[in-house]
Amino acid sequence: MFNDLDFQRIDLDRLPSKLRSTAPGMKVGLWIAKGACCMSLCFFAAATAHERPLGEGRDHRGCRGSAGYIWSAVSASCIRLFEVGLAFSPDPPPAGSSMHLAYVVLAPPVEGAVLQAEAFVPGKERPIPLKVVYNAEGDTRATLLLNVAKKIRIFRVKDDHILEFNGLRFRRSSLPDDPLFQLR
Repeated sequence: MFNDLDFQRIDLDRLPSKLRSTAPGMKVGLWIAKGACCMSLCFFAAATAHERPLGEGRDHRGCRGSAGYIWSAVSASCIRLFEVGLAFSPDPPPAGSSMHLAYVVLAPPVEGAVLQAEAFVPGKERPIPLKVVYNAEGDTRATLLLNVAKKIRIFRVKDDHILEFNGLRFRRSSLPDDPLFQLR
């Protein structure tokens, strides 16, 4: 593998007598140089490995599922839900079992307004597209996002957002700067 970088061993018997006394040091110096070259190549290979995304398998859209990436139609890119999505916890939380979160990904705004989103809910293989619903001012339980055919909606109750899907409820306690508050 390192044939181009290998140094030839020095045959001490073939060296002139004046160089024989310094030859062991020279031999050590050559081996150190060889080691330094190998070390720098190993360092370069390690540095390049860290720059590549984790996971090798890609799906048909180029997303690396083994690294946690999935396709988002509304953002037209591979995303990690836990980095980009807005998390909703089961309401009420399940007792004694693992908790599966639901996520909502908002589309980038068009002329300052978000027009669509998608919901990733437990038990569904594919995301569910959602449309923004515009409500009358002062509506106390305004529906923000909706997909009538899939029976899913997201609405606001005080400072929380509720995602309802097939009789299941998920809640997101939202801070004032939450992107869902931008939907009107």
